[in-house]
Amino acid sequence: MAGRRRFVPLPLVAREALFTAFAVAVLFTVVVWMVFCQEWSDMRWAHRQRKMHGGGGGGGAHKSRYESLADVALDSFSYTWQRQISDMIVKTAMATAFFGCLAMARGWRARVIMTRRVAWIMAILYGIRSVTISITTMPPPAADCKPNLAGSTRELLLSVIPSMLTGETIACTDMIFSGHTTLLVASFLLWTRYARHWGFVAYSGMHTVIGIASVVMARLHYSVDILLAVAVVFFVFNLYFLSLEAAVRRRVAAGSPALADCVVLGYAPAATSSDDSIAELEKRLDAAPVHDIDAPQLLTNRIPTFFLPDIVAWMDGLWMR
Repeated sequence: MAGRRRFVPLPLVAREALFTAFAVAVLFTVVVWMVFCQEWSDMRWAHRQRKMHGGGGGGGAHKSRYESLADVALDSFSYTWQRQISDMIVKTAMATAFFGCLAMARGWRARVIMTRRVAWIMAILYGIRSVTISITTMPPPAADCKPNLAGSTRELLLSVIPSMLTGETIACTDMIFSGHTTLLVASFLLWTRYARHWGFVAYSGMHTVIGIASVVMARLHYSVDILLAVAVVFFVFNLYFLSLEAAVRRRVAAGSPALADCVVLGYAPAATSSDDSIAELEKRLDAAPVHDIDAPQLLTNRIPTFFLPDIVAWMDGLWMR
């Protein structure tokens, strides 16, 4: 009909940018929720301290002495680093990895894809961390930690949460899953995927080890928090890319014209996609041993393989490529 307006799809750049902005918005929302969980954990701990020590005033929980949990690594260090040193090491690792890998990614689209992947993976990790903080409250390993408790909902929303987001104040009981270690290990894994020279990976490995040591020496987390963070970050990071690889294999098997051999790495192709590139990839898959082709299914639980590749493919924006 003459009067009917035709639907005009958004340009590719706009779609990629909007979907990446959505992923970043999800990450920001999860971070705000995690900070709320940190404050809630501190409030539960302060209430328990007042109850145990019979304190009636608001500062009773701060003044009462509490006993931290026994930890072999923490008990080995009598000197405590300043927290600012550890925070600086973590922040530099995160910034160097993100902007360094962003510069090494080939093409604007690869950079947008990388940013989106970082946002989704960190949102998943911080979501898991929010759960661990919410269900278990542990005493802080540092004896002088004083939580910044909100006296009202207004103070919580307008003062406490913003100050924790900026790092001006800290939580005392956000244990179980180390946020510092999460950033350090995620930065290292980002280098392993996007670095063009092994020297960057070696540098990141040393930076990560020094950062984890600083977390212990600053008594920011117990050793079990660090070990759990390392395991969970490796698991989530590798599960994401294994699921993405499975989704790419499905597209290749279905005869999709997308350039699949560059999707998993996130690098933009040097030339336009062609049937030759897909044929070459299919030839390599046909020539591969059976156990190599089935590796994603063997390394991933059977039931999640039915839906995880589809979810990760959507998160990664594979439907736009």
